[in-house]
Amino acid sequence: MDMLFHDPTLVFAWFGVLLVAAVAFAGGAGTHPLLVVRRRDFGLLRDKASRRPWREMKNSALRTTRAGYRDMSSDNFARVQDCLSASALAYIIDRRDNRHYVRLIVEGVTKQLGVLDLPKDRAKRRAWASVLYGAILALDVVHDAVEPDDLAECEANVEAGIDALGPMEHSKLDWYGLHIAWDIYRTGSSNHIDGYHDLLDGLVTADGVFKAGCELAQKWLGCDSYGLPGGTIVDVLEHTGLSEGPYSDDKARNLREWLYGYSITPFRTPVPLGWASPSAGPTIAREGGIFTAMRYSKDAARYAAWYLRGVQPKGRLLTYCLIEGKIGKPVRARSRIFTDGGAWLLEERPSADALMGVLWAPKSSVDQSYHDAGAVYIAAYGQHLLLNAGRPAQIADGDESSQPRIGDIAEANNVLLFSQPPQAKHTAGIVEGFTTGLLDYACSDLGPAAGQADHLRSLVLLHQQRRQAGYFILIDEAAMEPGSQVNIFLHPNTKASSAIDPVGEESHYVAPIDGYVMPGSNVSLTMGFGAEPKSIEHLDGIVSCGDEGSLATKYLKAEYSADRNGRLALITVLYPVEGRSTPPKMKRASGRGYSGMWVMSGENIVDCAVSSVTSDPVALEDGSSFVGKAAIFRTQHDGLIFYFARQATSFDDGRGQRTGFDSPQPLTVYLKGRRGTVISPGTKARFYCPGLTRCRIDEQAVEVADSGDGWINVNVPAGRHELKLIAPNPG
Repeated sequence: MDMLFHDPTLVFAWFGVLLVAAVAFAGGAGTHPLLVVRRRDFGLLRDKASRRPWREMKNSALRTTRAGYRDMSSDNFARVQDCLSASALAYIIDRRDNRHYVRLIVEGVTKQLGVLDLPKDRAKRRAWASVLYGAILALDVVHDAVEPDDLAECEANVEAGIDALGPMEHSKLDWYGLHIAWDIYRTGSSNHIDGYHDLLDGLVTADGVFKAGCELAQKWLGCDSYGLPGGTIVDVLEHTGLSEGPYSDDKARNLREWLYGYSITPFRTPVPLGWASPSAGPTIAREGGIFTAMRYSKDAARYAAWYLRGVQPKGRLLTYCLIEGKIGKPVRARSRIFTDGGAWLLEERPSADALMGVLWAPKSSVDQSYHDAGAVYIAAYGQHLLLNAGRPAQIADGDESSQPRIGDIAEANNVLLFSQPPQAKHTAGIVEGFTTGLLDYACSDLGPAAGQADHLRSLVLLHQQRRQAGYFILIDEAAMEPGSQVNIFLHPNTKASSAIDPVGEESHYVAPIDGYVMPGSNVSLTMGFGAEPKSIEHLDGIVSCGDEGSLATKYLKAEYSADRNGRLALITVLYPVEGRSTPPKMKRASGRGYSGMWVMSGENIVDCAVSSVTSDPVALEDGSSFVGKAAIFRTQHDGLIFYFARQATSFDDGRGQRTGFDSPQPLTVYLKGRRGTVISPGTKARFYCPGLTRCRIDEQAVEVADSGDGWINVNVPAGRHELKLIAPNPG
């Protein structure tokens, strides 16, 4: 029998031989149906067919059954699965011709499965597993209405198909889902349930982020072919009571919110981080499992509705049984920090043009993880702006010789690398951050990925404000052996045949976005290096897009050296420019122990971003100063709009009566006007603001220990807090 499955076209030729043994299958110990519906629920499901969206789903199912299996070919996996699922649903809700639907299911399992070739490539093997899974669910519904001989033949075909698929080592979630469904169908239980949960638990961080990347998560859990067993077996386990509350589990809820809200770009493609291709289109199926999002949380449902863009569910068994009505009001996800996973910084406008920045920081890795710890991805104006390594090609199971090792090439990602290769594929996570609607900030600790060095990487998003475009600031802080070399790699979405041109004093470079581009806007990316590198190389690279080939790209490698104390602090500005918009003017801000960038745009707006390796005050040319790791502030017509100071003991705007703070221990502070956020170790602090008399922390009045003209001393408790300074007479 082993030889039989070496030739996929012969898989079903021997089913007659198997029929004798197949009589042993009579549905096992369970009373059918049991997987996604019980017979006692049939009446309720029929009643729903008079209301939306079930009415439209019923009509959709009936149209599918009328089309049947006409003009089938050997690779029509979706057609067979759709007809099986629609026929099972029609059997429940349309009592006029039940026998017709039973015949369609029997034909699908006994004849059409034999038409399909068992493919060698992994993607299509998953589709084949999905067809078998759909066959199990359909047989479960009509089980008692099928003639015994027909039932025996159907079950034998399913059994043979499952055996032919083998272990599916590269799609183990689907393997578990398929085997669990088959076990429950036959016996009412399965000894594979714990294995499935353990595998899924290991693939997902504690905060619900898929460790191997966004596109792979969407393929394995987002049902890129409707009803894939790995993504929907949780619904079967919930219905049968064989798994305890998967919809109410915090990690499962976070995973679905991340999947539908954060693994997706503003233009609805997978975020190209980890196992993910920039050429991928929308990957989460707009049918099936996504319509059960409301079972996890309101946010998951809202994000799913945003992704669906009004697409209505098709008439399929799982969807009809599990959907709870209208999925929800479409809402684009807002910026969110996943301590174990990374930071997703998003503009709030619900547009494909909205800015998105991701700082990748899972605390653990899996076999499919890349050497991309601390990688950054950004998008704006409907385009990928920075690309990472990409996605390997699908290959036949057992043929590892052609497997590209793109996941091992750290340089293929937007990372900072030390002279020694990365020691791990994961980080110590996000150590601090906040989101505000104007300035979003997250800091990751590269931890084990930095080896013997220490490396903190922060990403800041400055949101678009009126006529001021939004952009990103990258802050790298490292400690290593004195004189050690480090390199920053930036991979704009730029073809190798294009030039990345320097501007002015070569403090910044402009990259045309002309690689994998979406229809629409013409975009470029200005990359500003706050510290002067020892060298900048323009290199040719490759972004792998799996079976679609690869894109030859141009990228930058900026080399730096640690100071005599082994310290390094770098500011990199990433400024998207759309179409004919005027690009910003940039110039370096540098001095002893610090470096950064002045960014000047229209409306007399001037931003400054500076990082420091010194504990001495950093005095800037506009009169402002700070003591700390980094500072970012904005002025307009020389008036302060906001300031941000990272791990700082002082900030002084240098403009008339002081705005800023002093503290004996480092704080991270963001204030726009008199409102903002503070992260504190638990310390006293003096805040300055014209007319300041008192303050509130987390909306609670705070005792003022001491005060003077335009300043107060208060105790700031440990943790992250909302801060409001109160100045009745600001002067």
